[in-house]
Amino acid sequence: MEVWSVLGRYLEGFGIPLIVLYVSGMAGGTAISLLVSLWNVIVSYVNKENKCDSFIDSISPFIPLTGLILVFIIWSVVSPNKVMQIEIRCFCSAIGIAFSNVTCNLIISQMSGVRFRIFNSLVLLAVISLITSVAVPQIEIGVLYAYVIVLLLSHFHFGFVVVKELSSHFKIDVFRIPYEVKNS
Repeated sequence: MEVWSVLGRYLEGFGIPLIVLYVSGMAGGTAISLLVSLWNVIVSYVNKENKCDSFIDSISPFIPLTGLILVFIIWSVVSPNKVMQIEIRCFCSAIGIAFSNVTCNLIISQMSGVRFRIFNSLVLLAVISLITSVAVPQIEIGVLYAYVIVLLLSHFHFGFVVVKELSSHFKIDVFRIPYEVKNS
């Protein structure tokens, strides 16, 4: 915390606002992560270590993630009510829940050996929320709250369904703790 405040004051002396540093760091970190991931996909495809049939199948997880990145960046820039200033916690929660849902879908599809679905309804819902927010600025905050509620419910539902299917597959009851008999 102290290092950031000292560094921030130093850089603000040169006319660089803290928000520019923060956004640049986030964008740079995201870009580097995506490039490293893409490089790993290319290397695994060239070395024939990839489980996917084609290169397009290998990069298909990037499509919904890139779509989410673009939707949330556009929403934060064109927001008529400056949603990043008014409801930053709710907006960041929406970003986190949406990304974790897409990532969990990817993990489950990789674990089960099923092709990753490129289409994700939560990305489409984010686009609809963005368009509605820009078209009717008076309800933007309500649209954001509704989007976060739908995200939470769908993510919880996804988690419950996955647990139910896994417990059914392994023939275990995950929500019951067996009673242990102590031997005296």
